[in-house]
Parts: sequence; structure tokens; C-alpha cells
Amino acid sequence: MRILLLEDSERIVSVVTRALTQAGHSIKSVATCRDATELLNDQAFELAIIDLGIPDGSGLDVCRAARRAELDLPILILTARNQVCDRVDGLDAGADDY
Repeated sequence: MRILLLEDSERIVSVVTRALTQAGHSIKSVATCRDATELLNDQAFELAIIDLGIPDGSGLDVCRAARRAELDLPILILTARNQVCDRVDGLDAGADDY
């Protein structure tokens, strides 16, 4: 499975990439919302894993852009934000799971 990972923490990128690669998946990681949006529009991915707190914006904007572009892929939010309102915002932005 081709997976796009939007995450700005090198440590988290390393851990997630290692685990998913060992499970047989192909991972492309980026650290900016701009790069994630461009890649989602230019390449075929089967899953996007998105952090919310990215230096150049919010991962929610990437979710919204993917849904506006009618991209057919599941989007998972991977974040430390755990309030109910955060989960609602993520799901409302188009994420499939939080």
C-alpha cells in the first residue's frame, strides 16, 4: 500500500515509517502542508496519515483540500490533540478516523 505521511517530527516519521515499511507498505513522508497537498494531487496514494500541528498550516486544511479534490483514499489523523472538539473538527474536515 502506498501511504502519504504528513508529519514534522523526525522521530515520529522514523518510528511510523519503520513500522509500516516492515509491514510491507511504501511510505512517502513530507513535513509541510504544501508538499502533502501537492503530492496528493500529483500521485496515487491508498492512505494518508496526517498530523495537525504542521509549521506551515494545519493538517485539517490538507484533509479539506483532499476532499474538495474528491480524492478517494482514507485519511487518518495522527496527533496528540485528544479533546472531543478536536476529533469532531478532524472528522468534519474529512478524516475517516482520528
